[in-house]
Amino acid sequence: MKNFRKIFFLLLALCLVTNVFAQGKLLKNFMAELKVAGKENQGEDLLNVQKSIFDKFIKENGSPVIVDKGEGNYEITFLYFDKDFDAKNPSVITISCDNHPELSGTELKNIKKTPIFYKTVKLKTDKAFLTYMIKENDGYQENDPANPLKHCDRKKSSLARLSDKVGGLEIFRFESKYEWMGARDVYVYLPAEYLNNIDNEKKFPVLYMLDGQNVWDEKSLPWRGWKVETSMERLVQEGKIQSAIIVGISNNRNRTKEYAGWCDELPDEPVTDSVEFKRYANEHRLMIVEEIIPLIEKNYNTISDRSGRVIAGSSYGAFCSAYIASQNPDVFSGAGLFSGGSTGFEQIIKEDGFNFSSDKKVKFYIDCGTGDALEMILLPGTQHLKEYILSKGYKQAEKPSDDGDLFYQESVGHSHNEQAWSKRIPDFLEFMY
Repeated sequence: MKNFRKIFFLLLALCLVTNVFAQGKLLKNFMAELKVAGKENQGEDLLNVQKSIFDKFIKENGSPVIVDKGEGNYEITFLYFDKDFDAKNPSVITISCDNHPELSGTELKNIKKTPIFYKTVKLKTDKAFLTYMIKENDGYQENDPANPLKHCDRKKSSLARLSDKVGGLEIFRFESKYEWMGARDVYVYLPAEYLNNIDNEKKFPVLYMLDGQNVWDEKSLPWRGWKVETSMERLVQEGKIQSAIIVGISNNRNRTKEYAGWCDELPDEPVTDSVEFKRYANEHRLMIVEEIIPLIEKNYNTISDRSGRVIAGSSYGAFCSAYIASQNPDVFSGAGLFSGGSTGFEQIIKEDGFNFSSDKKVKFYIDCGTGDALEMILLPGTQHLKEYILSKGYKQAEKPSDDGDLFYQESVGHSHNEQAWSKRIPDFLEFMY
């Protein structure tokens, strides 16, 4: 047994040394290729060739280049291509790191006669990722253009994975063709399993979440967010669920109209123009179904049918999720309704909105808290919706891990906020996945 352990640690050490050597060789080959290009090209042709060499290196190795040396020690090489490079007056390129401030102020070195800058730093940490920004001269901080992964902090910092147990976000600005929808951020969380196997053909289910700017694990979010990605990765590691892509769709200033405009009555706002409200709600639904879903399925490895799609939201987001599920059972196979209740649920019941055919039955997770006045107002409508769904022949699961097409819970003491929903999101994920 002792000999086996010695052999194991020797092999591990050999692998780590090999990785470090391989990184050094990669950078040397990269610089040698740039040097050859400098001799064979000039002017704009040279710039294009240098950009091509840079892009090829990033595609093959990622940005930044990370070598795990073991026991929390890393060598990290940051790279940057200055598209406005002036050889006579090279820019000063620096790194700032919020969660590793000891790296802030690190200055990248210019590879002579090229618009490319780099710096290899050593880092000892027990954290699973590094968040960073790049600054050129005295300008604004910006994301690393060569790294698509971002963090959900206010700056949307670039994210470097130091562990294969965490995923990462891609964030893009989406503008709808529907006149009243405007532009908004869409967050796409790619789970660890997806990023660890980026070249394979495995398809992943997708969870679409409303109020998508608030569903992540980040201290700057209201009540520190839902922590949906953290809960999912933990449950995957525990073997309780499969990995899923999570798409967070941000709301905009017309949230009430988008999410609840389909309701004839709203509990906290008189409907002064029901035609306008209903148009907002319908355009929002169509934006998700006709624009965002096809865009996600075109660009990521997804299960591209109803079996791979679930929608979820809280409060008015629960109204909206219920509405979209009722209108599009051919698109979604599941819906999560957190702290909804009230007039939206009552209208679903009144209109028999969940009268699905057997092949288009939608699986429901429904909950409500009891910890504040608003939750107590919403609770009767939530209970009524549960009874209505059971009357449609649904089988209620007693635990999230049980078979069934409805899971319902009342969470004693839980208030109407992201902190409470973050405590219940694991039950939702386990029931759906």
